[in-house]
Amino acid sequence: MNFKAVNLFREPVDSSDMTYYICGVGINETMAPGIVNRPTGTGDWLLMYFHDPVFIKSSDGVNLCPPGSWIIWSDNDGHYYGREDLEWMHSWIHFDGKLVNSMVSDSGFKTNTVMKLDSGDNLLKSLSSIYHERIEQANPDVIILQNLFQNLLRKLARQIGQGKLKQAIPQRILKIKSKLETHSSSRYTISSLAKEASMSIPYFCAEFKKYVGTSPIEYQIRMRLQQARYLLYDLNLSISEIATRLGYLDIFHFSKQFKKHFGVSPSSLRG
Repeated sequence: MNFKAVNLFREPVDSSDMTYYICGVGINETMAPGIVNRPTGTGDWLLMYFHDPVFIKSSDGVNLCPPGSWIIWSDNDGHYYGREDLEWMHSWIHFDGKLVNSMVSDSGFKTNTVMKLDSGDNLLKSLSSIYHERIEQANPDVIILQNLFQNLLRKLARQIGQGKLKQAIPQRILKIKSKLETHSSSRYTISSLAKEASMSIPYFCAEFKKYVGTSPIEYQIRMRLQQARYLLYDLNLSISEIATRLGYLDIFHFSKQFKKHFGVSPSSLRG
């Protein structure tokens, strides 16, 4: 994915509390051979992503780090990075504010520590969105910028499995989960779902419950009943029609499951 090379420094967008704000953004910036050495940093926080192998000084000392390496330096950290024999490219964002320290910590990141991304596309998309909000708007919206920055941290945390976010669902399980959500009225057997996931039935059931929190059949029932709840607000549909649409051949069985899940009968929900 191609991103135009840009860099931008501006005064922070005015905010009443300045909980966190963007000081500067750079995307695909190519540097001449050389080392950047700022022993006292720049007085703000810096998140930097390296497209090429470079030397980076972190809490582990100075090491040659591979492409895809990235680091967050706090406002108290010095910066040392680059290489003297070749041109190299990096992308970055300077930021600061009262809540930055807790935001970075809550995302599960350690400052002054080199981390690795298999792909920088999500990072670059986020930086590009932040850049365009700053450069294209006469009065950039501070709330939009704050949300874009927070989303950047959360996407990074999810991508590397850090923070308080749930463990990523394996693609085979995610495919079945999505199928149950989008085709909740269809009837599936455990054996057909396990076969589609290329797993044995016991292993499939165990993996599905591990990542989704419930069995595949129970999850399908939950999706059906959630859809039923919304359909019940349409008075042009009878309860019998709704039950049939969602694959229930017995309206009494449908009503029983609905009451068990929501605590009220379908007719009671309609008032």
